[in-house]
Amino acid sequence: MPTCTQLDFRLWRIGRTRTWRRGVWRRNSIVYWLMTFAMLFYILKNKKLEKLDLFSHFNRIDRKAQMRIVKLGLPVAGSLFFEVTMFSLVALLIAPLGSDVVAAHQVAINFSSLVFMVPLSLSMAVSIRVGHQLGEKSTLGAGNSAKLGIYIGMFCSVFTALITIVFREQIIDLYTDNHEVGVIAAHLLILAAIFQCTDAIQAVAAGALRGYKDTRAIFYLTLVSYWFIGVPTGYVLGMTNLITEPSGAHGFWIGLIVGLSVAAVLLGMRLVWIRRQSTEFQLALAER
Repeated sequence: MPTCTQLDFRLWRIGRTRTWRRGVWRRNSIVYWLMTFAMLFYILKNKKLEKLDLFSHFNRIDRKAQMRIVKLGLPVAGSLFFEVTMFSLVALLIAPLGSDVVAAHQVAINFSSLVFMVPLSLSMAVSIRVGHQLGEKSTLGAGNSAKLGIYIGMFCSVFTALITIVFREQIIDLYTDNHEVGVIAAHLLILAAIFQCTDAIQAVAAGALRGYKDTRAIFYLTLVSYWFIGVPTGYVLGMTNLITEPSGAHGFWIGLIVGLSVAAVLLGMRLVWIRRQSTEFQLALAER
């Protein structure tokens, strides 16, 4: 992937835009095919998975099991859709503000996405751990796993936020040597530091709720947080004078922070509410 990326960047620098686009598509295709074959190789060669006989025989389609998976997975897909489209829409709304603003936004969002891999991985781990604990009928263990995951997520996000603030000039130098872009990106990275903290909390809380199979709550809470609060707030602050003078990209980033913060609060409150319910209620929720 680094080799493909370097080739794409060189083609872009010399102005061969169409060739650069084709290079990006080819790079992504190569990476995903390599990931597919690597994962397949791991599944076939891992001794712990041999007893499952994954490809030795195929069972008849269980429609009831498939419907349970669909009912569980669709709300998760919807919540991810709401989050991704919030970021995509913000990028589209920022586009008319000029190439320097767009480039600075790309620097900040790209680095934030890179850092987000830590709470995202933690979210997946918490989801698995909570699910395992509930499978063992241990609601106490599930609650402790969720709580510990949020604590770790908060610690990691504070650490990465400090790194982002302290070394933001060095981070910008990795992306561009344009002074105008760097000035805007420096301000956005400060907002990105705040962004990382709330993003980590909502990600881990959502992962814990997936472990409880409370996916419908995630769907509705993220819909409200991202589409009904985050995006409108960013647009009002960034493009209108309803509250203050239009602040451009900064306003949209504040909107992202507000949306993610609301999601973190709502998802956290839902998680606390579930933990306060009876053992029978929690186990029944997880067995749906």
